[in-house]
Amino acid sequence: MLHTLACAFLLFTSAQVSDVQAESPGIDLPVVRANSSSVALSVDDGPFMDGAWHLNPAVNPDVFRIGSALPYGTKKIVFRTDVDSISFNVEAGNEYDFVFLLNENVRCHTRIWARPNPAIWSSRLFGPICLGLLTIGVLVVVRWRTLRPRPLLFCGMLAPIVFWMTTVVCAVVRGNYNHLENVISQLGEIGSRAEVLTSVLLIAVSVLCFLFCVGFYKSSKQLGCSVTPAVLSLSMPLSMLWAAIFPAHNDLHGMLGPLPLVLNTGALLAYFLWRKHEALTYVRRWSLVSFAFMMLLFLIFSGLQNYDGLIQRFWYFGWSVWFVSLSATFEKLSTEGARGKTV
Repeated sequence: MLHTLACAFLLFTSAQVSDVQAESPGIDLPVVRANSSSVALSVDDGPFMDGAWHLNPAVNPDVFRIGSALPYGTKKIVFRTDVDSISFNVEAGNEYDFVFLLNENVRCHTRIWARPNPAIWSSRLFGPICLGLLTIGVLVVVRWRTLRPRPLLFCGMLAPIVFWMTTVVCAVVRGNYNHLENVISQLGEIGSRAEVLTSVLLIAVSVLCFLFCVGFYKSSKQLGCSVTPAVLSLSMPLSMLWAAIFPAHNDLHGMLGPLPLVLNTGALLAYFLWRKHEALTYVRRWSLVSFAFMMLLFLIFSGLQNYDGLIQRFWYFGWSVWFVSLSATFEKLSTEGARGKTV
């Protein structure tokens, strides 16, 4: 009887100790002393940024997130307090826990989370996708002179359709997504459930945009109008492809900067450079309308932070209108030109 009670007591005590350890992470973790809640931070041997990290014992753990990058083996992260410091060589996809001991008695559980590299890089799809993109590029170069623009122009209508379907489908797969508040890149951000699906679909949109740009360029040459808008429209497939390969939270995601705004310039120049072409009057007007919608992107700087997703979608709507109107107009003119040659 006494033996049974002793065993029960030991089991109960062990459970309580386990609970205490679970509720108090950081007992066996590295400890960094601090007398101030303001902590300096250095990333990848960069300069220390004073006050870059603020100790908050109410958040357990308080997570410092590191974006992935290509290429890198490790990144050195250093936290420096007024009396102590700690450093980690972090690797993509790993977590590192430690504790700041503030004023000798307040424990601040802190975690460094190095985001994993984009899932598509390690996906079985990546090799075939790269091979497919290379094949398309080679075929366009080799068969440039014999390529007919009319079938390619149809891609200008198909690309926006696939893009808007992507936003709907991937939002459902991802979950917890608000189209008014969240921007497009958040659909396939690293670690989300829709990451790979978003990347694959954006690559498909990129290919369609590229094929359309080729048809757009060749049609412009045939009609004798300026090819500058067609050349500038190549910014769209490039930016789509970049966002697919380097999704949000990868260090290279925003490296292209304002490249998509080159499309704004293309739409505006189309209105002015095609003035002498009466057959392009219709698409010139739509180019100006598209430009107006794309310029609404600058509303992001108006302080409407809660509607970043909606504001960004104005730009994509303007792009859609421009590509569809260009596709319809140049396809019609190409058809009429082909009939004229036949007659």
